[in-house]
Amino acid sequence: MPTEVSPTTKPPSPPSARRKEVGPFSNGVLYLVFCLLAGTGLAMEFRLDDASATLLGVAKRDWARVHAITALSVLSLVAFHLWVNWPWLRSVLARLCWPTLVVVAVGLAVLATFLLAPVR
Repeated sequence: MPTEVSPTTKPPSPPSARRKEVGPFSNGVLYLVFCLLAGTGLAMEFRLDDASATLLGVAKRDWARVHAITALSVLSLVAFHLWVNWPWLRSVLARLCWPTLVVVAVGLAVLATFLLAPVR
């Protein structure tokens, strides 16, 4: 026996439609978390000079923890953002010419150098 669909219930949407629905929400969350990341970083650099200083009753070391957790959240949200926008990104990448790809590769190599270089 077929199940009845209530007139107020929307039928399930395909995956691409769900990506479009979640896109604006994820963009807003990514923006707010990035603002928190920038705010904590700027506060630690310019407002909290010594280890005993506090901002809003929170010590610098605790702000550093918030900053680190926020940074990991931003990285996760950027990965999610790329997944949501992958069809568009793939079409843009298909139209790029090789000089652009070389510049992107060099930029990623510079980033990898700073991330992977040994620290003494």
